[in-house]
Amino acid sequence: MFKSDFIEWTHKVGSRGPYERSSDTDNPEFQKLLEMLKANNNTLTHEGYYYWLFSDGEMIGRKQKGK
Repeated sequence: MFKSDFIEWTHKVGSRGPYERSSDTDNPEFQKLLEMLKANNNTLTHEGYYYWLFSDGEMIGRKQKGK
């Protein structure tokens, strides 16, 4: 499993409200998450967060579930 606290996240606000995103591609934890997303139709729920892979295949977004 990956450790999301070790990934550098940037706060953003989109059309569906606030979220975080990362393209920390040199980070091994980011690479673990990226592999998991690609193996799971580009989405994943883990420890209270919903993760998704952007269409560029390199940017990951996350949002707390229920917010």
